[in-house]
Amino acid sequence: MPTAYTAPRPVNTRDRDQLVSRRRKWRSSRKSTAPGEALAAGTVEVLGQLQYQDVVRQCVERLQAAIAQRNAALGQEFIGNPVPQPDVLARLVADITAEYLATGRLHGDGMTAENSAPAIELF
Repeated sequence: MPTAYTAPRPVNTRDRDQLVSRRRKWRSSRKSTAPGEALAAGTVEVLGQLQYQDVVRQCVERLQAAIAQRNAALGQEFIGNPVPQPDVLARLVADITAEYLATGRLHGDGMTAENSAPAIELF
């Protein structure tokens, strides 16, 4: 047997208007923050890439300075001595290598892939 038709309850228009108003505010706030969040995420990504490139540049500059220092030291050793002693050359290279590694430790190891730090590091 079919059920009897019941008329819908009258809707309180004030409640409905408040609900509609809240829904519109929520949707508009959601739409307005999404581009802001996307912009912030994009900015963080760009700044992280710039910082990474700067760190790489600093590493290359330190390496170039160490190589220039090594070449100068070996050149000085060869000027006065046509056949320098291997132990003297090894000591020179070891000292320069130790200095290079010590300055590398000052910069930290922020370039590892496993690092869970934020994309940007503020100094």
